Amino acid sequence: MLAAAFQTAVARSDWAAAVAALDGLIALAPSASLSYNKAVALRRAGRAVEAAEAARTALAQDPAHGNALFELGAALMDAGDRPGATDAFRRVLARHPGDADARTNLAALQVAAGEPSEALAVLGDVGGAEAEQTRAAAWRDLGDLDAADRHMAALPAATALKIATQGATGRIPLDVRRWRPGQGVP
Repeated sequence: MLAAAFQTAVARSDWAAAVAALDGLIALAPSASLSYNKAVALRRAGRAVEAAEAARTALAQDPAHGNALFELGAALMDAGDRPGATDAFRRVLARHPGDADARTNLAALQVAAGEPSEALAVLGDVGGAEAEQTRAAAWRDLGDLDAADRHMAALPAATALKIATQGATGRIPLDVRRWRPGQGVP
């Protein structure tokens, strides 16, 4: 009955009901799998701190649960715990070096921490819109606006505009950043 309630709640994206069903299942038979699912449901419900705790519970039950470790990193990232998220994603990559999502998330955290060169190295050849967004931000922060422009060209206009106007040092319009003394008013 609880398993069916969980499946129905997930199908409806009713994350509060999914968490309630999982709490019932966990009370009957705790497992890393159920704790991991609870972490996912909590994060989707916008409850990142609780999601991180559920992911930690899953890892305590099964330290090799790679998905729980990734979910811990994602929850900590959502909660604003950059050092904790960085550590979790590094641990994921130590186990699974090719995990594109972990590499993309770690690179985004490195850009936010003012480490754009490290972010580019972690990304390597990872594809996808999020990787391109992180690359563009990294090149922007390194001051290579031509490289940033090349990567922004593949992104939706609103995303590219956000990257162009938000730098590591604050919001500075891209045209102003390209301005040099003696060029007149941008």
